[in-house]
Amino acid sequence: MDIKDWELLKVLAEVKSMSQAAEKTYLSQPAVLYRINRMEQEMEVTLFQRNNKGIRLTSAGLRLLSFADRMLLQNTQIRTYVRRPDQMVCGEIQISAASTAINNFLPSLMKHFGTRYPDVTFLVNCGLNDEIIHRLNQQEISLAMVRGDFQWEGGVVPIYREPLMIISSKPIDEETLVDDPIIFYHQTGHITTVINEWYRGRYGVSPRMKLHTDHGPMNCLSMVKEGLGWAIVPALHLKKRKDVISENSKGSER
Repeated sequence: MDIKDWELLKVLAEVKSMSQAAEKTYLSQPAVLYRINRMEQEMEVTLFQRNNKGIRLTSAGLRLLSFADRMLLQNTQIRTYVRRPDQMVCGEIQISAASTAINNFLPSLMKHFGTRYPDVTFLVNCGLNDEIIHRLNQQEISLAMVRGDFQWEGGVVPIYREPLMIISSKPIDEETLVDDPIIFYHQTGHITTVINEWYRGRYGVSPRMKLHTDHGPMNCLSMVKEGLGWAIVPALHLKKRKDVISENSKGSER
């Protein structure tokens, strides 16, 4: 099937008449009938039902129609790419990023880049750090945005250094925190390492897990709010939060 066939398929689905479809696509009726027969021969299935009321798509024809917009868009993108000036930046960037990046600073970076290079399109996928790095190593994506330091032979550019914050439902006294329950939640190994190193440097012992949730920081914040213990979380999770007390733990993660 060529582009004219996909255009004709969409028009036939809309007007349900070969004569009207011929007018809209600037084809003769014999040419429309020829293309209909050729499409059915190529797909080896009946795509159209014809009667004295006009022409309608069969269930197979409707399934084929679901690809029409995609094929027409792909053709436009191919033509744009092939005809572009040699120095023009265009194409598709596949980005896989952690939810924190997507919810906070990735959109502004994309907006800035898209303004400078309007012919670039983005495909964005959300994932966990380990999954993102795996996809990058498998060359399934163009760009990965992850927290922490990972083994990667390609280029690496730090874009944000985020402070880690101690949070509690009561005034924070670092001298006595070691005696209070500490809450851990599922997070990247890099953040866990930073927290453990800070804790050992501050109190001379490793933190003991007194409460753990395998969900994200929002669940941890809820537990802290109820006075079940204190925690250390990245500062981005504290935006507009007035229900917990926070203090910089003097640590940061990249």
